[in-house]
Amino acid sequence: MVPVVWMQAVMGSCKLVYVDVGANKGDSLMDFAHSRPDQHIRTLLNAALPDWHPTTTCVFALEANPRWTPTLRNVSRMLAPDVHSVSILYETAAVEGETWQPVVLHDNGRGDSVGASVVARAGSKHSRSVLGVNFVDWLLGATTPDVPVVVRMDVEGSEYSLLPCIASSGVGARRRLYIGIEWHRYLKAEVVPARLQAVWRGLDSSMAHFNRATPPPSKQSSKQSSVFQDYEKVLVVMLHAAGVATQHTL
Repeated sequence: MVPVVWMQAVMGSCKLVYVDVGANKGDSLMDFAHSRPDQHIRTLLNAALPDWHPTTTCVFALEANPRWTPTLRNVSRMLAPDVHSVSILYETAAVEGETWQPVVLHDNGRGDSVGASVVARAGSKHSRSVLGVNFVDWLLGATTPDVPVVVRMDVEGSEYSLLPCIASSGVGARRRLYIGIEWHRYLKAEVVPARLQAVWRGLDSSMAHFNRATPPPSKQSSKQSSVFQDYEKVLVVMLHAAGVATQHTL
């Protein structure tokens, strides 16, 4: 169930909903509040609502890493005068599974590290249990069909499980949804389930005649494409086919 406080935040007169998934220490929230978001997010904001402004935006954020909870509490207080409303879910990860379940957060434990992920990966030295919220369920519960929603997603590799879920859920037909994605390609081989990678390898083998560049490799390059290499493109096509606009950064 979506907390009442989050529902109340979108019941007012906001013209736009901005969701920062993986808010980290809050720099991106402050950038939004001062009208200086990253370019790929600005492109989506302009597409969603050309006259967007922080003061008419309901701002939401999710951050799993407990390290940033005190910092984000301060950020929330600083944001309040500059936006329509702000609600932050601390120590909470966006997931594709059950709503409001405990999940394991992995962190390398370095004092200078800002990133943490709910996806286990090589080199994870510390883990802890945090709350996981089904992102699609939350999105449908905390927003309304008439207000555009712009999502900034920076989730340390979890995008490879969240985005297929969003594309297949039908949420794109029920909300005006725009997602700005930060890819973590260096983590892809570690975070994508082995069963899916087996499917990729099977496709690359059985459909090798499709793995050609255009013009033909003989006239351009001998390097062939593969599903593994092109998975980000596949996800973007899936999202757009499902009615979800995207922009991305590497």
